Formats: sequence, C-alpha cells, structure tokens
Amino acid sequence: MKKILVIMLVIVMMFSMAACGEKQTNDPEQNNAGETQEAIDIPGVNFVDKEFGYITISVPDVFGEVEEKEGLYVCAGPASSIVVTPTLGIDLPFSEWDRSIAEEYIPIIYGSTYTDLELSVYEGNVDMNGNKAIYYACYGTNSEGVDRLIQAVRIFNADLNAQYMITLILTSGDEFFTAEVGGAIINSIKLADSAQHLKAEGEY
Repeated sequence: MKKILVIMLVIVMMFSMAACGEKQTNDPEQNNAGETQEAIDIPGVNFVDKEFGYITISVPDVFGEVEEKEGLYVCAGPASSIVVTPTLGIDLPFSEWDRSIAEEYIPIIYGSTYTDLELSVYEGNVDMNGNKAIYYACYGTNSEGVDRLIQAVRIFNADLNAQYMITLILTSGDEFFTAEVGGAIINSIKLADSAQHLKAEGEY
C-alpha cells in the first residue's frame, strides 16, 4: 500500500508538469472505453504503437518518445500527456470498484493540480483487449483557470493481483484531439502477455 501511495504522489507531480490547454470541448462519453480495435483508421491521423513498460498504446505520431521519469512512463503530445505506472499491487479488488470509489480517488490523485473536479464518466468491468479494466473520466480546472479532460484506465492482469494505471490528459479545445482520437488511444491499451501473471514487488 505504501508503494501505491508513493506512486500516486509521483503521478500528481507529473500532472503538475503537464502542458496547459484551452477550454475543453471533447466528450469522454463518446470514447466507448474497452472497444477492441484491430486497426485505427481516422483520416488525417497516423497512429504508431509505443511501449510503456508492459503496456502498449497506439498514439498519434505527433507524440514524442516514451521517457521514464520518477519511476513512471511518460509520453508528451501537443499540450497533452500520457502517464503509465509500473506494475502495482492491488489497493482495492477489481470486484469492489464502483462509481463512488472513483469519486473518492479523483481528488486524492488530481486534487493538488486541479480544482472543480467532477467525475463525468465511469465504466466498470471493461474488457480492455482481453483484460479487465476500470475506466473513468473527469474534468478539472488547472492553476491557470483552464479546463482539462482527464481520462484514467486501471487495467488488471489475468490473475487480478496486479494493476497498471494509465492516464491521458487531452489538450483542451484542440480540434485535433476529437472524441474519436481520444477514444482510439484509450481503446488501444493492451497489457503484454508476459505481464499477465506478473505480481508487483513488495507486500500489499
């Protein structure tokens, strides 16, 4: 549990470093989290696969390289970012997750960087390309008064005894990051076969 809390604090720090955008217009309800996509075909957008440790995500080619920062995998795009944790223990069993839990976690993880946080979407028991996952999205206002859309996926291994947290912060009001593009990124998340039975280090 202590390691998970430390990781959360590091994630908070990484969010504070994320680039700022403008008024959010994307609608997370249109993302259809968990839809398996064999190929992404969005006119004008070229997707490439990037590895974030044991997680592979297809992202637009305008994103930079994946870097390791403070134990996390970080990839920056135009006024946007993707942050992925390493293998984490289970702070809460998959079966116990519900909308109220997500509402409790949001201010803990994002409260130091964003105000006026509001959960807009929660989807439990998502099939994320073969693995169980939790998806939730919220809006928040950063220190410059700009609204951001934050989308989070918690994907569990096959044994449900380890998890990975993926967070996508989309640029606000950017015509490039439509709901279709954001949904394609989220829906492409895949956990490697080699991590399906991998446990997190330490005791939880």
